[in-house]
Amino acid sequence: MKGYSIVSEKDLPILKADIADIAPNILVMGDPNRVIEGSKLLQNPKEVGNYREYLTITGSYRHKLVTLCSHGVGASGASVCFQDLFQAKVKNIIRTGTCGSLQNYIKDGDIIISTSAVREDGTTPAFVPIEYPAAAHHDVLNALEKASIQYSDKIHTGLTMTTSSFSPELLPNNYKLWSKAGVLVVEMEQAVLLVLASLKQIRAGGLFVSDGYAFNNQKYDPHRHIIHRSVSTMLTIALDALVDLSD
Repeated sequence: MKGYSIVSEKDLPILKADIADIAPNILVMGDPNRVIEGSKLLQNPKEVGNYREYLTITGSYRHKLVTLCSHGVGASGASVCFQDLFQAKVKNIIRTGTCGSLQNYIKDGDIIISTSAVREDGTTPAFVPIEYPAAAHHDVLNALEKASIQYSDKIHTGLTMTTSSFSPELLPNNYKLWSKAGVLVVEMEQAVLLVLASLKQIRAGGLFVSDGYAFNNQKYDPHRHIIHRSVSTMLTIALDALVDLSD
C-alpha cells in the first residue's frame, strides 16, 4: 500500500502556504482568532495560508517581517504545523498561549515566561527520548524578559508543563505532583515546540496568560475581559522580543 500524500500546489502542504511567504521570525498560537487579533498590530498584514486550524498571516512589525500562525489545540496537531514552518528559513519562534495556573499566587491575567517544559505532551517521545530536555533558548528568554518589563509587573518566569489531555477521565492527572515540584502553569503545546526547535537548531521560547487556577472548582471561563486584555499585552511583548532577536 502506497503512503498517503497531500496534494497541494503550495510548498507547505499542511499550512497551504509558500516558503517564500514565511518570515524568519514567527509567533505561533493555538487560536486562529488570536492570529487575526495579532495581525492588527502589524503593518501590511497578508493572509498567506488558511487550512483547517492553521491560519498564517505575514506582515511587518517595527520594520521587521513577522509571521503569525495558529496551530490548534494539542501537541500532535501543533507538531505538524511546526514541522511545516521549519521547512522555511525560520530563525526565531515564540509561542503565545493561555494556560492554567498550578500555583495560587499566579492570578488570572498574569503573564508567564516559560524557561522549559515538562514533557507530558504524548507526542515528543516519538521524536526523541524522554531524557531530552524541552528548554527555551537563552536568547529568547532574555528578549522576552527585556520586552515584558515596560508592559506589566505581573510577570512570572519558570517551569511550565505540557499535558496531552485537557481534563481527566478515568485516570487522574499529575497537576498536584508538578505543582509541588514548582511548575508554574500547565498548557498543551509548548514542549513539542521547544523539542522540535532545538532539534532543528532554531531559537524558541514561549509566554502565556493564566486564564484560571487548575485547582479551582469554579466553571472554567477563558473569555473574560481580564484575559483578553492580558493576551493583547502578551502579543505585544512577543512581537517586541522578536524584533530584538532579529537585530
